[in-house]
Amino acid sequence: MMLEVLCGNKNVGRILIFLFVNSRCYGTQAAKALKVPLTPIQKALIRLERGGVIMSYSEGKTRLYQFNPAYPLLSELEALLKKAYTLLPAHEKKSYYVVREDLTASVQIEKMQVLGAFWEKLQTVSRLHFNAKTLKSHSKGQAEVVIEKERSSLIFHEKGTWKDKEGIDVSFSNSLRWTLDRSAGVVSLEHLRRGIE
Repeated sequence: MMLEVLCGNKNVGRILIFLFVNSRCYGTQAAKALKVPLTPIQKALIRLERGGVIMSYSEGKTRLYQFNPAYPLLSELEALLKKAYTLLPAHEKKSYYVVREDLTASVQIEKMQVLGAFWEKLQTVSRLHFNAKTLKSHSKGQAEVVIEKERSSLIFHEKGTWKDKEGIDVSFSNSLRWTLDRSAGVVSLEHLRRGIE
């Protein structure tokens, strides 16, 4: 591999091209696609992350890696990787491409489990406590919550008080709609009504 000399390690070069082609990856996915044992791939990912070239985040129990947008030489690195990728033989290029479903299948299952648990927890809310901080003030408040259930929505009717920046209690009421869209794997929040009483 032509990047081995620059990277000092063929796995580092392969991971860089893999990320360039796929935007993000997890260790076992890269190891499987590149037909390399997992340990050297994990070491290469750790080395690149410590150097600030890539960053990682968790989706469920899966650790995903992607290029660090704050890396100062990112555009130059991507130009180099693009050139290196175009010079690869066609059969080798195929090993770098991963069908997107492979990346998200296990993550999607975990996401739906987390979403379901969050939705169940949301249905048990009966009281809210909140803090609002700005540079000039700090307000605290609390509210009682009555939940109205619809098909895939929960409407929170909140009534409570908060202390304004002068320390005066102000009564308020809010209505919020939480909606669960299982097909998109999303919970959305819509403010229906708010006001000082």
